[in-house]
Amino acid sequence: KALNRVGILAEAQGDYATATATYGEGLSIQKSLGDNLSVASALTNLGNVSSSRGEWKTARDYYEQGLYICQELEDQKRIAILLMNIGIVANHQQEYAKAQSLYEESLEIFRMRQDLGPLSAVLLNLGDLACNQGDYVSARAYLLEGLQIAEQLGEKECIASILTTLGYTASPLGQYEQAAKLFGAAASIRISAGFLLAPRNQ
Repeated sequence: KALNRVGILAEAQGDYATATATYGEGLSIQKSLGDNLSVASALTNLGNVSSSRGEWKTARDYYEQGLYICQELEDQKRIAILLMNIGIVANHQQEYAKAQSLYEESLEIFRMRQDLGPLSAVLLNLGDLACNQGDYVSARAYLLEGLQIAEQLGEKECIASILTTLGYTASPLGQYEQAAKLFGAAASIRISAGFLLAPRNQ
């Protein structure tokens, strides 16, 4: 647990080398103890760091290892989170059909569980995927549903990300003033909350 806290702090501060080393040390310990749930958590954390660094192949490997364990444990929430995470990787690797399938499977689990926090994140990712493919109507539908949930929960980081992506849907439609307002609102939220952008998003 202590190692996990150190890793989380390092990751939040953008110190990805320390986070990777710390999570890796924790992974070795949990494997030696035979604690599969903690092993899956460590693999997920390592995948998150790799994703933040844009190391998609490495991230996918970690996530898929974690998913296999969670499926063995029948941990539905973790399965849904990892499906979403692998979908994010697939999206960045331009495997759009695969990403869509993974997101929809994740969305179905979160809707069934009525787990609103992760649900808003999946909707954001579905919106981003649709935007990447030029389907701005579908993108806005996903994003506006996600925004409503994120605002209900007060999830500022998710709100900022959704507003940014909504801006990307407005620009190609010639709605430049609306896009500027959305980007500005997202930036204000990030600055006031002190959120750190991952290197790929800076």
